[in-house]
Amino acid sequence: MENLLYDHAGRPIHRPDLKKDQAAPSVTGVRGYAMLNPSKAMTPYRLAQALRAAAEGDISAQSLLFEDMEEKDAHIFAEVSKRKRAVTGNSWTVLPANDSAQAAKQAEFAMRTLEKLRFEDLLFDMLDAVGKGFSALELTWDISSGQAVPQKAEHKPQAWFQFHSKRYELRLLDGTLDGEELIPFKWIVHEHKAKSGSPYRGALYRVLAWLFLFRNYSLNAWVQFVESFGIPLRLGKYPPGAPEADKDKLLEAAAAIASEAAVVIPEGMDLEIIEQSRRGGANPHRDLLDWSKHAISVAVVGGTLTSGTHDGGAYALGNVHDQVRRDIQKSDTRQAEATLNEQLIRPLVDLNFGPQKAYPRLKIEMPDTEDKKLQAEIIRILAGAGFTKIPVSFIQDKFNIPKPGKDEETLGDLKEGEHTGSPLQQ
Repeated sequence: MENLLYDHAGRPIHRPDLKKDQAAPSVTGVRGYAMLNPSKAMTPYRLAQALRAAAEGDISAQSLLFEDMEEKDAHIFAEVSKRKRAVTGNSWTVLPANDSAQAAKQAEFAMRTLEKLRFEDLLFDMLDAVGKGFSALELTWDISSGQAVPQKAEHKPQAWFQFHSKRYELRLLDGTLDGEELIPFKWIVHEHKAKSGSPYRGALYRVLAWLFLFRNYSLNAWVQFVESFGIPLRLGKYPPGAPEADKDKLLEAAAAIASEAAVVIPEGMDLEIIEQSRRGGANPHRDLLDWSKHAISVAVVGGTLTSGTHDGGAYALGNVHDQVRRDIQKSDTRQAEATLNEQLIRPLVDLNFGPQKAYPRLKIEMPDTEDKKLQAEIIRILAGAGFTKIPVSFIQDKFNIPKPGKDEETLGDLKEGEHTGSPLQQ
């Protein structure tokens, strides 16, 4: 009989279940890739319906809408990709829970496992939650050779999920009222709320949904405008009392003049060509698209100067925009760390080392934009002014200086060698 483990909710973990493909798609079932085909042309009525249903817990139509938003709007896709890659492009490590040899062994095991899982790809798929509110990755475990190691983490479409009818609990769509419960330790479910309030209304793409709809209307209108932009207006004039047959011939001639080198019209009728410059150059469709690009950039990355939607701007203002974007990047990073530490690192340690009082911790590094030389000068001045209680650990963290290992030479040892004739100075 297997020794049972329990997840944080007290549910038992059955190791054979970890090998199953719980969310396998089917051709005739409720979960399949065919349901993910691009939806019909979006209208205000259909959009309002999808958002209203999602606010009540039915996310199927909203999930398909969110797929369309990424697929059909290049600017939304680009800005959300920036959010994702601002996190996935950073270095990372797994820190031991304490200084013991066992803690170091657990951290090293977790580090090797994440490397084999192609951690950057896993993190990118997880951050699909940035726009859509949540993402779900199914883990397939190898439990042979006395170990339990995830072999792959496969992203599953949001449209394959539903919520429990009476509580906020994500479940697999299976045709029943409440759906199929997710197997413990089999899933990484990352939730990313863009705003407070109802958990069903926290997705960032809900904020952009109406902008997406209006941009598509404007784009279609602009394409039609561009199609006829270079073609001059043809104005046909017929004398009073002209028969309908002659009017039809004049209209045909006016339509054909854009593609034909010569046309024939009845005698007594005129065709006038009105050049484009005389028709005015205003383009409200393009203006709306340009304005909405700025609005999307503000909503997604927190500013416009860092998104390439402005040609210039004051240096100080650019720094403000960049700092806002860095705050968002930091929030995205910390949320991802929390999910992975709870839903991947902890199960990995529990299955291979048993439950622990403290667990290894995934740490994703944030790029440091501070002026190190300036920071060092400030610390030197503070120390000289009597602030001698500055912790060494603070300085090590500030300048990313590792703690020296046992018997490892330090800069202090080299400095002492200047007076002792150390062979390092020879």
